[in-house]
Amino acid sequence: MAASATAANSMLASTELNYAVGVMPSSDMMVERREVEDWFAKFLRRVVSNTAGPKETLLGVKIGADGAAYLSEALKENTSIMQLDVQWNMIGKDGIGRIGDALEFNKSITKFNLSGNSIDCSGIALLARSMKLNRGVKILPLEGNQIGVDGAKCLGEMLEENFTLEELDLGFNCIVADGCAGLSSGLAQNKSLLTLNISGNFIGAEGAEAIATILRTNETLTSLNVGGNLVGAQGASHLSQMLKVNSTLKELMMSSNSVGNEGAYYMAEGIKANRTLAHLDVSGNSMGGEGASHISEALKDNSAIMQLDVEENLFGDDVLAMIFELVAKNRLRAE
Repeated sequence: MAASATAANSMLASTELNYAVGVMPSSDMMVERREVEDWFAKFLRRVVSNTAGPKETLLGVKIGADGAAYLSEALKENTSIMQLDVQWNMIGKDGIGRIGDALEFNKSITKFNLSGNSIDCSGIALLARSMKLNRGVKILPLEGNQIGVDGAKCLGEMLEENFTLEELDLGFNCIVADGCAGLSSGLAQNKSLLTLNISGNFIGAEGAEAIATILRTNETLTSLNVGGNLVGAQGASHLSQMLKVNSTLKELMMSSNSVGNEGAYYMAEGIKANRTLAHLDVSGNSMGGEGASHISEALKDNSAIMQLDVEENLFGDDVLAMIFELVAKNRLRAE
């Protein structure tokens, strides 16, 4: 502990952090930055001395890569923090490499939110390497970075070796279909991940097929979010085929995918056969009266769905009322 404390305190001797603001600061900005620097220095001392709380937030402080280096040293032997939120801090590749170093030592953090930190595929490769060794983090939000195809493949390789992680949020990371294929290879081997969010990644029908194929045999994942991915009717067909044989998934979020009435038909076929899915979100999918009829008829043969989101579709009031009634009956049966 003494070595890490000395290193952290040595770095704290310089309070000039790189905030990468990108503009010439005004006097007011200089005062504000100095206040943030002072606050961050005090925070790091609490981390080093293990007096930081179990839940700590550095939301939008803009610590940059330099701040991430200071934080890394402080975290290496910290045992007091269990949840740490460092969203929107401009950490980047160099910063995430230092954070990864800390995760190879830290054993107390179970949730580490790194969303919105301009982390590209090379930075994710560094994090994935460290996560192969980490046995503490269970929840890892990485939404809104720049992971891309290669980064997704690195995370897939990480999932083959990490059996601690339970929730992974990769929303809005330009993973596309090829990245989905790389991620799926890890899902095929992983036995710990329960929740996966890959919404807003333009995976299309091909990416939906890659995920659906793995989930036909995966017996661990219980929640999947593929919303806003342009999977279309063909992607809905792949997900429907998965639902017919999967007996683990409890929640499927697939809003805003333009599946239309044809996709509604495919999803209805999956609903009829599935006996474990409890929450289905098909909102905003350009479904009309025909699609509504497919869904309502399928619900007559399904007693498992307790929540069905169908907002922002073109469903008539009569059919909509029938859908809500059938879902309500399922809830009553479960009580």
